Amino acid sequence: MQEALRLSRQQYVYANILWQDMLAAYGDTESSDYWRQRAQRRAYQGAIVSHLLQAGHCLAVAVLKQLADTRMLTTANLTLAEILTLLKEQSFLSASAQTLKQALEDGHLAALQQAQFIFTEGATVVPAQASVNAQIMTIDIVKSDNLDDPDLWPVGEWIRAQQSILDTVQAELEEC
Repeated sequence: MQEALRLSRQQYVYANILWQDMLAAYGDTESSDYWRQRAQRRAYQGAIVSHLLQAGHCLAVAVLKQLADTRMLTTANLTLAEILTLLKEQSFLSASAQTLKQALEDGHLAALQQAQFIFTEGATVVPAQASVNAQIMTIDIVKSDNLDDPDLWPVGEWIRAQQSILDTVQAELEEC
């Protein structure tokens, strides 16, 4: 469990470093090159989302190792969707497991999964499909953000939310 918590913290730190680096290199909206740097910002944001999802997965593994019914299961290869299903099947959830379940159902991690899907599918979706799917891409964290424009992705908010979840769950797991 401690190893999973350490990996989760490490992935979060990587995401935060990428965010700070992106802001320093490509975050000046007054720059004449700002709009030409969209590909660089998109690449950074995609990498940040990937690190945050890995951090969420490691945190989920740590939470499952704490629950009696899932302690002996091999959970490292489960997807976040499978982990959510496993959490829903439990008769008792600790406070950290409830926090994780909420984040997976309709919270921060669900938003990250949606962003990851859009990021990976963006290169393969044809423009006609992209316009049809545009209505589905709205994120709840920041109502005006639409994930088909990576310049509007609420990456900074996601990093802060991940920090909050990580700190909360880690504190609850260390109390046990």
